[in-house]
Amino acid sequence: MGISLRVTGQDGDADGAWHDFEGPIISVGCDQHAALRLAGPQIAAEQAMVIMVEGGSPLLINRAPGTQLNGEQLARAMQRRLTDEDRIRIGPYLIECRLRESASQSPEHTADNDASGGKPSFEQILNKLRAEDDNFYFLIEGGERLTLEETMTRQLLGWNSCAQLVACDATQLVT
Repeated sequence: MGISLRVTGQDGDADGAWHDFEGPIISVGCDQHAALRLAGPQIAAEQAMVIMVEGGSPLLINRAPGTQLNGEQLARAMQRRLTDEDRIRIGPYLIECRLRESASQSPEHTADNDASGGKPSFEQILNKLRAEDDNFYFLIEGGERLTLEETMTRQLLGWNSCAQLVACDATQLVT
């Protein structure tokens, strides 16, 4: 399932075009890396997130004050299932939602909503984000990246402020 979002602004500062997303996570805010970027001093870097749920309706998670869903003011961390034709208001912006069965479906054709209302688990969300080649790593001061392979027995990291040796293996950090 996908979602199409159309952003319009009171001051004409949004293009009004439909933007198609397949997920798994759509960030909305003023951050330069947000999937749906909104400008303005009243917009948080991560104002809200839309989590695409396999076999279900997308989940809107509010991350900052000033977000409304269909006229309802959402508290921070409040979650709501999105349905077709929902309207999200963030500051001067109005975001219209259209659910799609597939990437090729236009915003005018909507998907059936999931009646179960089940929320994805944190593990399910992380699994959707994780790539096959993900590794745990430390970023060493100065920009050097130290990757820990699963086969690695122990890697010396340095010393802590108490002059204890700090090392790690694939499962734990040891001092």
